[in-house]
Amino acid sequence: MLILIRHAHVLFNWEQKYTAMGFAQAQAEYDQAPIEQINDSQLRSIRDELPEYFELYTSTLKRSIDTAVLLFPDKTPMRLPELSEIPIYPYRDSDKPLSLWRWLFWGRMQWFCNNPRQERTKRMVKHEVEALISLIENKNTVIVGHGFQMRTMLSILARRYLYLFAYGGTAFHQKPNTVTQLFYTCLVNFSVKKTKFFARNTAK
Repeated sequence: MLILIRHAHVLFNWEQKYTAMGFAQAQAEYDQAPIEQINDSQLRSIRDELPEYFELYTSTLKRSIDTAVLLFPDKTPMRLPELSEIPIYPYRDSDKPLSLWRWLFWGRMQWFCNNPRQERTKRMVKHEVEALISLIENKNTVIVGHGFQMRTMLSILARRYLYLFAYGGTAFHQKPNTVTQLFYTCLVNFSVKKTKFFARNTAK
């Protein structure tokens, strides 16, 4: 069983426009910003989804670690840098203030195209995720991580496994010939979304 939990809301106010240097500095400040506290009902709703025994993983970023401390104060997580959010570097050098959405949009577009300005490339992340899947396979695992990194992980899982995906009340089912293994993933941003992955049977 694999449970993915996105970190709690970060208390940070983004500006509407940034220079390239200002955008990079704002991201560094965001990485050090505190998280919003989680109320008791939210804590219970998340803990109710979990197995009794599991291994806990976080990224090395403050918001991931702080969320795990709130959720699981009696557990010591394994901190893995490859679980950290996929950063967005300035897509160009500019002393002219540009809108935040431009920095975010074009930075992500560069990432999807493996542009070297985005130093942690899509190709690198794919290798990281594949190695991570091999590490946690056949274990009860909870990961407290980050939105875009986890979406990337889920897309790689979806290509590796046949799956049942339920989202917003709509279900899409691709039925395997033989189910050999079940992954149950729960992506929680204080609301529950569930995805079930079934391993492909590669036996002839």
